[in-house]
Amino acid sequence: MKGLVIVTHSVLGKGLLMAAEAILGPLEDAEAVCLQKEDSVGRINHKVQEGIAAAGGKGDGVIVMADMFGGTPCNISLAYLQSDRLEVVTGVNLPMVLKFFQNRNEPSLRRLAEEIREAGREGITVPGDLLRVKAGAGPEVGSPSANDGE
Repeated sequence: MKGLVIVTHSVLGKGLLMAAEAILGPLEDAEAVCLQKEDSVGRINHKVQEGIAAAGGKGDGVIVMADMFGGTPCNISLAYLQSDRLEVVTGVNLPMVLKFFQNRNEPSLRRLAEEIREAGREGITVPGDLLRVKAGAGPEVGSPSANDGE
C-alpha cells in the first residue's frame, strides 16, 4: 500500500486530507506538510523528509502531491525523487486525493501518478458550460468548449 504526502503553502494540504477523511473515513499512511512563510529552507526540508518517512507506504512507495509546479513545496519535494520509490504530482485538488485512496494499490507508482493527474484534470470544469450545452444554448463564445472545433 502506497503512502501519500501533501505538501502545500499554509494549511491547504491538511484541509484536503480532512475533506478526504470526511468522504472516505479514516485514512492510513497519509500526511500533510504545511509550509509557513517563516520556515527556513532547512526546516522545510526537515518537514518534508519527516512527512515522507511518516507516510512510508509500507515500503510500496510514496506519492507526494504539491500545490503548484515551481513553488517551494514542489521544488523541495523534487529533491526526494527516487527512480521507483517516490513520484511528485503538482496542482493538488480533492479529486486527486480521492483518486489516490481509491487506487493506492496500483502496482506501478508511475501509473498511479498518471491516474491522479488525470483525475485532477477531469475534476476541473465550468459547470455553466455543461448546463448551457444541455439546454441547447451551447458554450459561451471564447470558452474552451466553444473553441474545441478550431
